[in-house]
Amino acid sequence: MKRDVMNEQDDLDGREVDLAVLIRNICCHPQMYTGSSDPVIVAAFIEGFAYCREESDVEIRQFNRWLANRLDFPRNWAWWSGLKEKYPKAEDALKALPALFEEFRGLP
Repeated sequence: MKRDVMNEQDDLDGREVDLAVLIRNICCHPQMYTGSSDPVIVAAFIEGFAYCREESDVEIRQFNRWLANRLDFPRNWAWWSGLKEKYPKAEDALKALPALFEEFRGLP
């Protein structure tokens, strides 16, 4: 089941937050989470979250490889570098990121 937003219960009942939900929320309200609308700062937050959870860390690395192919940028670039190259305007990059991540996961 696809959830659209996190809620207070996500923090209170011990369930882990899904990476796609986190990305959607951060991209909708980047300044609330990071204090910035810069995609690099948002990416650092996402990477930090993913690094703390092994399954998310693996998934973000797989996303990096997938996105390099999808956006046609060198595989040795970080995913956020390719995203910025394809979408130079921050708001466009933040709008595209959740849709790209869901495409990577095969979500509708």
